[in-house]
Amino acid sequence: MKKIFILLSVSILFISNTFAAQIPNTTGAVSSATGGAGVSVVDVNDSAFLNPAVIPLYPRKQLSFSYSSERFAVSMVDNGSDALFPAGLGYEKYSNDAFKSNVYHLILAYAFETKTGNISFGADVNLNDMKLTGSDTSYKQTRATAGFLWQPTKALSFGLTQKNIALNDTDLPDAVDHVAITTAGLAYVYQNFAQLRFDMESIEKQPSDRYIYKFGLETYINDWIITRFGYRNDNVLSQNFTTLGVGFAGPQFQLHYAYQSEAKSTVDPLHIIDLSVPF
Repeated sequence: MKKIFILLSVSILFISNTFAAQIPNTTGAVSSATGGAGVSVVDVNDSAFLNPAVIPLYPRKQLSFSYSSERFAVSMVDNGSDALFPAGLGYEKYSNDAFKSNVYHLILAYAFETKTGNISFGADVNLNDMKLTGSDTSYKQTRATAGFLWQPTKALSFGLTQKNIALNDTDLPDAVDHVAITTAGLAYVYQNFAQLRFDMESIEKQPSDRYIYKFGLETYINDWIITRFGYRNDNVLSQNFTTLGVGFAGPQFQLHYAYQSEAKSTVDPLHIIDLSVPF
């Protein structure tokens, strides 16, 4: 296992540092490798930033890190047997040519069983401290993400999130004001061999017919190795992304890598690395 970890780490770090200019990223390597889809997937690697309702259905404690050229993120979720209730903390740091931003997350969730399956709700309250490049003015905005997850069977799940719900004054410059994003998704696991993901996303202040579609496929090579492929059709920016990745999900740690490329090469490729450790 140590040899596998060293080989994957060295290879991924070499690849990620080969490229300088990259596209902005708001998710970790697991969901990024599957086209960005993931609001309905029971996996805490990205749950702190995708769907807070996932946490109650994942009975463990986990510390996760994510890195790309423009984003660093760390999250800690606790749904262990001694936890009073499922909860999590998260931090994201963005830095690019347009702005710098620090985002702090507090996540609470609750789940219960019904005759139709497991149902969970979650809320992520976050503080965004942002500064435009070349400006000394700092903008602060308190926002929330509301999440819902329904798992009628172990193989099938449906998710819904409302992101960037403003909790304070939104009279901010357009460059820093975050608009609301609604995402609906589903995930299906086929015989513990493959998982299909699909998300559909709409953005406030955009025409009603301009959706973002995200498709992803995970295949489990064995108990530890996972391959991922995806595609994202962005009708807001008129861009199409092809994504792929590989992951190592061992008993002591998880290491994941993702690659994104835009079809018309209007933006440079993106490389993302995630490391997760249960505790």
